[in-house]
Amino acid sequence: MSPLLAPGGAWLLVAVAVLLYALAALPLPALRRFSTVSLLGAFVLHGLLLWIDISGFGLPDAGARLGFGPVSSITVWLVIAVYAVESRMVPMPAVRQWLGLAGVLAVLVAAVFPGEPRTLSSPWAPLHFALGVGSYGLFGAAVLHGLMLDAAERRLRQALAGASGAEAEKLRKQLQEIPTVRLPVLQELPAAQRRKTHVLERGAWNNPGQAIAEPFTPATLHAYPKDQPRDRLGFGRWIASSENPLTARVAVNYLWQELFGTGLVATSEDFGTMGEKPSHPELLDTLAHRFMHEWGWRPKRAIREMVLSATYRQTSRASDELRERDPKNRLLGRAARKRLGAEMVRDQSLALAGLLNTAATEGPPFVPPSPGGYLRNAFSGASEVKVTTDEGRFRRSVYGFWKRLEPFAVLTIFDASDRDACATRRITTNSPLQALATLNEEILVEAQKGFGRRLLGAAGDDAARVRAGFALIGDADAPEASVRAVLALLAHSREAYGADPGLARKAGLTPEEAAWWQVATALLNSDTALNRD
Repeated sequence: MSPLLAPGGAWLLVAVAVLLYALAALPLPALRRFSTVSLLGAFVLHGLLLWIDISGFGLPDAGARLGFGPVSSITVWLVIAVYAVESRMVPMPAVRQWLGLAGVLAVLVAAVFPGEPRTLSSPWAPLHFALGVGSYGLFGAAVLHGLMLDAAERRLRQALAGASGAEAEKLRKQLQEIPTVRLPVLQELPAAQRRKTHVLERGAWNNPGQAIAEPFTPATLHAYPKDQPRDRLGFGRWIASSENPLTARVAVNYLWQELFGTGLVATSEDFGTMGEKPSHPELLDTLAHRFMHEWGWRPKRAIREMVLSATYRQTSRASDELRERDPKNRLLGRAARKRLGAEMVRDQSLALAGLLNTAATEGPPFVPPSPGGYLRNAFSGASEVKVTTDEGRFRRSVYGFWKRLEPFAVLTIFDASDRDACATRRITTNSPLQALATLNEEILVEAQKGFGRRLLGAAGDDAARVRAGFALIGDADAPEASVRAVLALLAHSREAYGADPGLARKAGLTPEEAAWWQVATALLNSDTALNRD
C-alpha cells in the first residue's frame, strides 16, 4: 500500500485539518489557552510514543515500531519550528512564517511517509497508532496557532492605523493579548528602586557625602527641557538639543579632521579652555548649524558638502612663501598632505592586488601574522591562537583579531591606537619601522605580488603598464622621469631573475612575474601610494 494511503497518514491529515478548522473558529483568548494545552499534550504523547518505540514494554513484538525512519528524524525540526513560532522568540514575522510553513510541511511528511512498521500484529499497535496521530496532530496545531497569531496581529495593526477614540483603545487591548517577542532593552528602574547618588568627598569613592535629590545639568549650560523626563532618554535629547551647539561642533570637527588631517579645532579631544581655539570659528559654527538643521544629523550629507568644496579640491603644492607663512596649513591655503590611516595602508594594497575580500562581513575575526607569534595565556586556560591561512586573511583590517597585549602589529606600526583608551585622533609619525613593515610584512608582500601580476596582465608595452600602475596608485600624470626610473628597475630585475631563476621560484613566481613584483613593491611603497595629496 502507498504510504500516502496508509491508515496512519490518512488519519493524521484528517486530524490536522479538523484542528485547523477548530482553531480558525476560536477567539483570541481561547487560542492562547489552546496553545499551552496543545504543546504540553504533544510532548507528553510523543514521549509515550518514543518510549513504546524504543522499549516495546520489554516484549519482543510489543510495539508497532517505526524503526526511526523519516518520522523520528523530523521530530527535531518540528520542535524547533514549534518553539520559534509558538513562543514567538524570532522577532521577524517573515522568518517565523517560513519556520511555521516548515513545521506544517514536517507534519505532512510524517503523514505521507510514516515509516515501515516491523509488526502490526501486536496488541499495542492501536495505542502506538493513536499516540502518533495525536502527538503529530497537536504539533501541527501548535505551529498553525503561531501563524494565526501573526495573521491576527497584522489585521489588528492595519485596523489600528485607521481607527481612533474608543475603537482604537479596544484594538490596543486586543493587541496586548497577543504574546510579543521579549527583547532585552535598557529600561529605567522605578523611582523607588533607583540607587541613591552621593557627592563623593574629595572624589573618594568610599567617602560619600550629601545625597543628590534628582539628576541635574550644569547651570552654566542651556536649561534642561521641562517637558523631558530626568532619565537617559531626556539627557540624550538635552545633549542633542538645538540649543546645544557643542555636540554638532564636535561632530563636524571630527569629520573635518578625517578629511583634512587636522580639525578646525586641532585638539579634537578637548574643546574646553585647555584646548586650541578654532582656526575658522565662523566656518565651524556654519557647519554645525547646517549639520543640525539642514542635514538632519546625517554625516553623509556633511561629508559630501566638504569633499565637493573648493578647499578640499585644492592641490597640496604650495610656494615657499606660503609654506613659510603657514607651515601647518591652518589657513587652508592648500590641500593637506595626509598619510593614509593604518587600516587604509593595508586595505589599499590588497585592493590594488585584487585580493581584498569585501564579501566576508560576518563570522569570527581573522588572525593576522605576528612577528613573534602569539603568546598563550597560561593562567586562563585559553586555547592557542592560530594565524588565519585561508582567504579570510585578506578581509578588511577592521575584522582583524586584537589582543590587548599583542595588538595588530602592522596597524600599530602605522600609529593605530592600542585600544587601551579612547582616542579621538591619531598622532601621525614617520619611522623606519613603517618602511620595514611595508617591504617585509607577509600580507603586504602577497599584495605586492598580486599587484605585480595585475600589471603584467595589463594591455600595452612596458611603459604603458608602468603608467597604468602609477594611475592605480593615484598619480595619473606621473612625470616621465619617474616612469623611466621604474622602467630601469624593471630591466634590472629582469636581468637579475633571468640570471638566477631560483630566486623567483623561492617566491613562488616566474622570473617575469618576479620582475614585475619588484615594480609593484616600488610603487606601493612610494609617497604617492602612502599619502593623499
